[in-house]
Amino acid sequence: MKILLLSPNFSPERTGIGVSATDTARTLRRLGHEVEVLTSVPYYPQWRVPERYRRKLRFEEIVDGIAVTRLGRYVPTRPRTWNRIVHELSFALPAALRLLTRRADLVVCISPPLPLAVLAGWACALQRRRYWVYVQDIQPDTALQLGMLRAGWLRRSLFWLERRLYRVSERVLVLSRDMGNNIREKAPNVQLDLVPLLVDMDDLAIDLSPDRRRAVRAEMGATDEDFLLFYSGNLGVKHDPETLVECARLCRPEDPVRIAIAGAGARETTVREALDTLSRDDSPASERIRLLSLGSRQQLAERLAAADALILLQRPEVRELCVPSKLIAYLASGTPVIAAMSSASSLAGDLSQSDGVVLVAPSDPSAILEAARTLAGNPARAREIGTNGARFAREEFHRDVVVRRYYEPLFGISEPVTP
Repeated sequence: MKILLLSPNFSPERTGIGVSATDTARTLRRLGHEVEVLTSVPYYPQWRVPERYRRKLRFEEIVDGIAVTRLGRYVPTRPRTWNRIVHELSFALPAALRLLTRRADLVVCISPPLPLAVLAGWACALQRRRYWVYVQDIQPDTALQLGMLRAGWLRRSLFWLERRLYRVSERVLVLSRDMGNNIREKAPNVQLDLVPLLVDMDDLAIDLSPDRRRAVRAEMGATDEDFLLFYSGNLGVKHDPETLVECARLCRPEDPVRIAIAGAGARETTVREALDTLSRDDSPASERIRLLSLGSRQQLAERLAAADALILLQRPEVRELCVPSKLIAYLASGTPVIAAMSSASSLAGDLSQSDGVVLVAPSDPSAILEAARTLAGNPARAREIGTNGARFAREEFHRDVVVRRYYEPLFGISEPVTP
């Protein structure tokens, strides 16, 4: 079967939808399907297009044996509500038109953005082509809950588009039960299928030599005696990364906690400004926190292994609307995770039962700091939590498990390709 995967993001992007879209394409190819990807030039989470892809309306390349067509798009340097709309439409419109000229047995569109998914659905309907949408963030609800979308015609338009999307899609794939419940309330007759995120774990769970661990920790601003709390990934509105700056500010002189952040995103400038303020004020907190670049996959694995605990940040408003993809990589590393997220989500309930994370209230720097102090004072308990988290990740999100439980029943197998 020839499958065309339509996604706003793809490799070499290292966070968010770019990672999951790449994993999906590779998985479908390994199942033996002919896979083609239609995506945009890379830009996320830095909101900057690499030089190689600039000033091109179309760019074609092969990634892991997969034919990838990239379309140019408008990328704002400082994303806001209105220029995000232009940003999304600048890819959605040409991508939908290009679908009319591509041959495929099945089109799978990863959403958000919502306009892309709807326009692609209409293009497929014109050609009577099978069309599935893989929802990884319920965009209208997320924008509303985070205060990015006010009442008015724009809000009504987005929710209207969302309802149209579910009607035009033969199947709607979701990452979690909570997301499925949200969609079911809006479209009771939709065909819903759960397809969780998957992760390759072999390159994330690594052992560092004492010298290498010391060197990585030094880069992250910590010594062997410190308790290093690490955050990696998108610095976006959904994650409230300024919380970590406040954690550093609340540290007592005797606290062993050091904080390292490796990421980029819409809130990066705000985080940098907060760190600059600490430095200008000669605050002791400025010595406790460091901002790093994202780095490579190998650097991520080393940083995860070198840290004493990993921190997940998720604002409480979005508990049913998305799944934090970085959490799976965190768990796979075997390092204990402090998850600042709503305990009301189904994912939080599963994690609580597995005893694989320390759940704390979201957007609460005091709770995060207290959890870090507790883990620092009980290394045996910290190791137990890390072990439990890695076991949970293997049982629920390992590539082989997700492929067997979800991909094979949905997509079938056709002469599997050896990776």
